[in-house]
Amino acid sequence: MARHLHHRHGQELVAHLRASSPLADLLRSAPNLPGARAAHARILKSPLAGETFLLNTLVSTYARLGRLRDARRVFDEIPVRNTFSYNALLSAYARLGRPDEARALFEAIPDPDQCSYNAVVAALARHGRGHSGDALRFLAAMHADDFVLSAYSFASALSACAAEKDSRTGEQVHGLVARSPHADDVHIGSALVDMYAKCERPEDARWVFDAMPERNVVSWNSLITCYEQNGPVGEALVLFVEMMTAGFFPDEVTLSSVMSACAGLAADREGRQVHAHMVKCDRLRDDMVLNNALVDMYAKCGRTWEARCIFDSMPSRSIVSETSIITGYAKSANVEDAQVVFSQMVEKNVIAWNVLIAAYAQNGEEEEAIRLFVQLKRDSIWPTHYTYGNVLNACGNIADLQLGHQAHVHVLKEGFRFDFGPESDVFVGNSLVDMYLKTGSIDDGAKVFERMAARDNVSWNAMIVGYAQNGRAKDALHLFERMLCSNENPDSVTMIGVLSACGHSGLVDEGRRYFHSMTEDHGITPSRDHYTCMVDLLGRAGHLKEAEELIKDMPMEPDSVLWASLLGACRLHKNVELGEWTAGRLFELDPQNSGPYVLLSNMYAEMGKWAEVFRVRRSMKDRGVNLDHVLTFPLFEEFVKLFVLQQDFNMDPASDQPDHSVWTANENGGAVSSAIATHIRKPSAMPRRKCEDVPSPYKNMDLETATHLAYERPVIKMAWAVAVI
Repeated sequence: MARHLHHRHGQELVAHLRASSPLADLLRSAPNLPGARAAHARILKSPLAGETFLLNTLVSTYARLGRLRDARRVFDEIPVRNTFSYNALLSAYARLGRPDEARALFEAIPDPDQCSYNAVVAALARHGRGHSGDALRFLAAMHADDFVLSAYSFASALSACAAEKDSRTGEQVHGLVARSPHADDVHIGSALVDMYAKCERPEDARWVFDAMPERNVVSWNSLITCYEQNGPVGEALVLFVEMMTAGFFPDEVTLSSVMSACAGLAADREGRQVHAHMVKCDRLRDDMVLNNALVDMYAKCGRTWEARCIFDSMPSRSIVSETSIITGYAKSANVEDAQVVFSQMVEKNVIAWNVLIAAYAQNGEEEEAIRLFVQLKRDSIWPTHYTYGNVLNACGNIADLQLGHQAHVHVLKEGFRFDFGPESDVFVGNSLVDMYLKTGSIDDGAKVFERMAARDNVSWNAMIVGYAQNGRAKDALHLFERMLCSNENPDSVTMIGVLSACGHSGLVDEGRRYFHSMTEDHGITPSRDHYTCMVDLLGRAGHLKEAEELIKDMPMEPDSVLWASLLGACRLHKNVELGEWTAGRLFELDPQNSGPYVLLSNMYAEMGKWAEVFRVRRSMKDRGVNLDHVLTFPLFEEFVKLFVLQQDFNMDPASDQPDHSVWTANENGGAVSSAIATHIRKPSAMPRRKCEDVPSPYKNMDLETATHLAYERPVIKMAWAVAVI
């Protein structure tokens, strides 16, 4: 009897399946929403309206057509659901990017199977960071329940590892792949290469790639992109040539990555070859992504004309291409054309604003950079840490402390902690420190430095060099010792600040010790700038012979800055013989620079050798060396003034009263006589002032001395006023 009933039930099931199959086929073949709804109407009118198999197919059909709400409504109306019902909707959530709904639905499945796990893992993995960790946890649960991991499972798991940059779990998945039947699957191999690439492990990505028995375009693209993003970038170009040699035709992803590599290397010749390959392919010629990459490549290679030609020929442009061309103009200091493109943009994102603000700040138009920042705030664009870095740089360059304070307030409102993280904002703190140091507000810069949650080498260097520049040598050296105690490794810039601090405070023994410690303790090879600091240190202390020997033992040729430092020391200590020899070296290197003539003439004048003074000045006149280009930039009462002062060399050698004007050189190689400086400071001409309005180290000096020191301090360059208006 029981066997008879079971046989009868089987016959009824077969009959139902035969009856529902045409309707199921109709649903599967529905090309659009009206066709699906017509099939749905036929099902509702048939006796099979409650058939689970048909309703499962209807859920899949609506999901395939993107009608997730209709799919969910049908699912909710299924009278008797089975695992296939859940899987149909779960796959829809996975395909349409609904990870939260997928997770909730999976937890409602009474008895999930392999397809259920694969669907929820895929849904979570495709959504990227934030859900990828959950995807890996579901994969671990699937493996613990003894379900067989398929190629689909491995691909989703590797995608999740790549999104999380979880190379440790990726290695475990790799181990499971190696023991599975999918070890030689080209798609899994490509996913492994991509996972290691996104985990910034190019060596492992290359090892997997080389071990693949079969490769496709995706495999090549994954490794080319890996090298382009993680380096060595040149390997991306080498691999591209190997790909072409192996007979693979590159697609838009390949060419985009290769052009990005050319941009990073400034390899315009190779970039033009890739451009030619793209032009030959009709399918790729008008591709917007590739054209954007072309504009970016030519712009970063400094070929703005070619970038503009590509930009103008694009059938449609995006904000990416517009930002790239603005970047190209900014890089070539063509701020006007950058402004024109920016003003024509229909939609301006914060990247475009940042590029233009940086262009103004880096090309001497700081006021425009600040004006643009104000406009950005008025247009309700949310600034980024890069925006504030550029604005603070502009405030520092014009030494405007009031504007710097206002920018600091904006930084505080943004809640920056100056810490490392996914989007590090440490450099905003560095920019604040640098701004305060440039405006002479050393204590404020120190407060920002101490309150930073994290510091890098730039942070330490800014404070050490800032202290050295502003005459606070002990603070600079104390901070350097703190830097060493914090296990931060100094670099060449750090040592320039340290040696300069020793030079300004006369710490000869400490300077020698720090100089020798560069190679012995820190592995830093001294550069010409470090030797210049040491010559300046020894020269100021009167160790002229040692300074001369140091110059002779240098592994590189001394430059004019180093010789000028020694000449200044010779004048200070009245060593005429060495001064004449040093001046001769300077005349050979730069015969048209007036600075060495000025210092030599001053040295003779201070010793009363007026005939030698006349000889030097006559030599200047015979050689056509002019003193008519003094550029000064003091900031007083918010006005920047530029001077051009001239001197007539009329001097009678037979006169008993020679011209006692002593020349003072500035940083740029020009000179102004003491007589003119004295005249400028006369009360009848203008109020006499000291340099209290000028940031240290020229504070509390008279103007002539400040100008002289500006020339004698060649490495730490902070030249200021020759005269005051």
